Amino acid sequence: MELGEVLKRNKLRILFISHDASLYGATRSMVELAESLQNYYEIDPYFILPREGVLEQTLKDKNFRYSIVKYQWTVHGLGSSIQSQIKRIVKNLQLRKQTNRLLNELNPNFIYINTSVSVFPSFYAFFKKIPFAIHLREFGDLDYSLSPDFNGILLKISSRISKYVIANSYAVKSYYFDKYKILSTVLYNGLSYEKDFYQKKSLREIAKSNYTSTFKFAIIGRIREEKGQLLALQALNYLKNNNIAANLEIIGGGDIAPIKDFVEENGLESIVTIVGQVEDVDLYYPKIDCVLVCSTNEAFGRISVEAMSFGIPVLGLKNAGTLEIVEDRVTGLTFSNNYIDLAEKMILIKEDINLYNSLSYNGWNHAKNNFNLEKYSETFFKNYLANI
Repeated sequence: MELGEVLKRNKLRILFISHDASLYGATRSMVELAESLQNYYEIDPYFILPREGVLEQTLKDKNFRYSIVKYQWTVHGLGSSIQSQIKRIVKNLQLRKQTNRLLNELNPNFIYINTSVSVFPSFYAFFKKIPFAIHLREFGDLDYSLSPDFNGILLKISSRISKYVIANSYAVKSYYFDKYKILSTVLYNGLSYEKDFYQKKSLREIAKSNYTSTFKFAIIGRIREEKGQLLALQALNYLKNNNIAANLEIIGGGDIAPIKDFVEENGLESIVTIVGQVEDVDLYYPKIDCVLVCSTNEAFGRISVEAMSFGIPVLGLKNAGTLEIVEDRVTGLTFSNNYIDLAEKMILIKEDINLYNSLSYNGWNHAKNNFNLEKYSETFFKNYLANI
């Protein structure tokens, strides 16, 4: 079957271009957006992935069609040379025929580019006169040690020729304006359908009634220095040294060597579990008592919202997107960037049951009302698709 026949011509044909084929926050949010838009506004989604990966199975499970076009990222890490940046441009240009064939066959009404790390497809959209949006979901240098190629020239041009630039938090919006003078509108990610918030809360209540283990903290996300796993371990070690019982679960992929070293050096083997990367983190939330968000530069804070959706209180480091979600002593607790302050908040949330229950309900209600997929897709459709 020709690709163009896949998409019904009487519906909005939206092409989603992913920067990755993994299933971390940005790609999960992209798929959730496409699915909710399809459910409520009957769009026809199609995806382009840059490589093979676990995201393929998710798309297949949801009957979403996709192609692989191996776009190169337009960002670089420390020590990258101009020559390597030029090579990536050349490789992206070599994808012109494949891209044009896809665009001709799909004939999309709109193109959605999922992050700022791979903006080259925007130029193909521009020359085909197809309106497109770029979704800024990360700081880049602050959270992943990545900087836009050619001092941001490609990113700035791409944002200026786009129909829309979307930021997933006011912190991200301010960052890109201050650094690159890029104008954007803010759209918070949706996480679950409103009915699912009730189901998740119920699942956790059932799980809690069936176990009486030691109070369990968890830190979830890629294991990187910026994500603060070592800060969480230092705080847990403080609790242990003060004879306060607690466990810590570390969920996420990455280099676990520094984590294991700290655990072994401080004798934390019996109270720390290194889970590693998981495909469905929702399976772990029901038995968690409190989630720690220790990232020093959180663009949005998906983990915070995920935890709140189960009624799990969040302790969040005072910075960036976290402060847009976690209001101290209202929807969670915030702490400064030192392990003693974190440890003191861990003790507080563990020992003050009234505070715990208040933050549990308020956080859940806040997430349900502000980060549901109905609101996410409705805002996206009205602001970016309705006039196409």
